[in-house]
Amino acid sequence: QEAERVAKEKADREAKIAAEKARKEAEIAAKEKAKRDAEEAKRKAAEDKARQEAERVAKEKADREAKIAAEKARKDAEIAAKEKAKSDAEAARQARVAADKSAKEVAPAATDKTGSISAELYTGVVEFIVVPPTDIIRIKQLENCLLNIPNLRLVMVGGSVVEGTTFIVSIQEPIPLIDILGQQPPVEQITQEKSKKIRVKLKAAAPPGA
Repeated sequence: QEAERVAKEKADREAKIAAEKARKEAEIAAKEKAKRDAEEAKRKAAEDKARQEAERVAKEKADREAKIAAEKARKDAEIAAKEKAKSDAEAARQARVAADKSAKEVAPAATDKTGSISAELYTGVVEFIVVPPTDIIRIKQLENCLLNIPNLRLVMVGGSVVEGTTFIVSIQEPIPLIDILGQQPPVEQITQEKSKKIRVKLKAAAPPGA
């Protein structure tokens, strides 16, 4: 019986020691796991923060670049518009200068049987004015007529139906311009001043329903 008691006490002590050891190991394992979980959470939080910061920086950079690009495009458009306006103004000025020069260099008149000026030959750049009153329909009709005249190219149409419309044409070979203009359906009368300036009067527009 004594031996059994001693054996039992020994077994109880060993069991108690084993249980205590297991408890401590479980505590250590739980603490290590909690530490690992905390570190993992901290790492993920740092990664999320770094990602959000990177996205913010990238967005700010994209916004700055877009703003810079838009400003550059606006300035380029302004420069292009100014250059085009300058080029158009210069082209119009040169056309007028050429027209004035051409008016002074008109080929000698080829007198017809009636002795009128209708047979006078023109070449180069020539300007003539459609005097008011007229309307846009007659102006467009005259434009279409000019486009069908051989050796003649329509360069520019400007002015207004109130102040008069200026036509500038380029003639490759000498033609009796006044005679040809007088044959066009919209034209009613043509006069030529002493300064050689040609003035064209168009027929009145047909009333609606006519």
